[in-house]
Amino acid sequence: MGWTYGNDWRTKNDIIEHCTQVSKSLTKLDHAVRGNNLWLLLQVNEGERKCDIFVTLMLLQKDDGIYGYKEFDDTSQPYHYNCPIGFIKRTVASGRTLSDCTKTWHEKVFEYHAMQRERAKKRASVKAGMKLKFQGVIYELISKYSGKKGWLVKSLSDNATYRMKACQVSLSQVVTG
Repeated sequence: MGWTYGNDWRTKNDIIEHCTQVSKSLTKLDHAVRGNNLWLLLQVNEGERKCDIFVTLMLLQKDDGIYGYKEFDDTSQPYHYNCPIGFIKRTVASGRTLSDCTKTWHEKVFEYHAMQRERAKKRASVKAGMKLKFQGVIYELISKYSGKKGWLVKSLSDNATYRMKACQVSLSQVVTG
């Protein structure tokens, strides 16, 4: 189960276009790109599994200027959890019999998205002047950088200023008092 590369796949759009073309036995219902994860929602058109809906992950990678992919379906628990929740819901709603492995993966996708929502709430709630503890050091938030670049912070241990990434802010603990 290695990687597949093609000389025609020079851009990310090239590899996405290739990977979203499916065989006659399948219908692509939807797709979504999350970083280098291409998620496909597919429906089987024939055979014993006709009408089954399932999720496939195409891991995308660029090597020496050429893109490649590695494919996993939801029965192999792909160990990546940023799959759109709507894809999972449509899979379950299709009535397909799900393996324990697939059910476990679905649970982890829901947990991942719940954690992302909590982090987003926390990032939205922080304000200039608040104090946060990150890796044992207390910082005061001075001002927010534009976009997702984080905050300008002052370390209370050495009074030096630093940039704290948004992900670091979301992993910090709010210090009161």
